[in-house]
Amino acid sequence: MPSNTDSLSNKFPSSIDGLAVAVNPNLNVSELTIEQLQSIYTGKTTNWNQIGGPMIPIKAFSRRISNGGTVELFVQDILGGQAFGPRVEFVSTTTQALQKVADSPGGIYYASAALVIPQCSIKPVLLGRTQGQFIAPYQEPFVLPSECSGNKETN
Repeated sequence: MPSNTDSLSNKFPSSIDGLAVAVNPNLNVSELTIEQLQSIYTGKTTNWNQIGGPMIPIKAFSRRISNGGTVELFVQDILGGQAFGPRVEFVSTTTQALQKVADSPGGIYYASAALVIPQCSIKPVLLGRTQGQFIAPYQEPFVLPSECSGNKETN
């Protein structure tokens, strides 16, 4: 006989999370399609101007696939099993990656939305399967970087 906990977990999610992508807060890019994200991380797109942004080289960061979790999901669902491009810089932690994005004018990184959204030193971007149909990785209220009181530290 199943316990009450088992029957509840079948009816109600215990947690909800998603993938969020962050860029340098000064980068004039606010949305990306999955295809553009794939192109960045496989090395086909190397400058933001190739996808409608400014003339700034892209600096993509990722944790290694051997770290598992979000990286495995990203490789499977976003890259379609393709390898990371040769220009992706691998980092040890999400904190390190977010600091690098904040310090790199063309920086980009992805992680669990719960780790990306509350940061004041980066800017989350909208994602979508097709142009014009983007989804925010957060729900209102959202604290904008301009409201972070000049705090450049990541949590």
